[in-house]
Amino acid sequence: MRNSVILIGRPGNDPQMKTTNNDKKMASFRLAVAQPRIGADKQRTYDTQWFNIKAWGNQAELVQNLVRKGCKMMIHGMLHNNEWTNADGKRCSSTEILVNGFSLIDERKAS
Repeated sequence: MRNSVILIGRPGNDPQMKTTNNDKKMASFRLAVAQPRIGADKQRTYDTQWFNIKAWGNQAELVQNLVRKGCKMMIHGMLHNNEWTNADGKRCSSTEILVNGFSLIDERKAS
């Protein structure tokens, strides 16, 4: 069995670093992934989906040091589902991508 995700997109914000009570580091940000499509009018448009990204430990430090809002990047990770009951007793859930590795994509053109 395998739980694997590869996304190419751009962070919508600089990563936010937190440290847990047991001194484990976690960096989080939102990644925009734009999927191109051609409409009935033959014009290209983009459907953008946003993903919650989390990195832990050494990956969190690398994310914090290298990733910036708007940079193009590829993330290798896995889906992680969270479920909880809020203060009103309502069941809630969210899905996030846990980072196993990432690459920054250089968009500069060779001269």
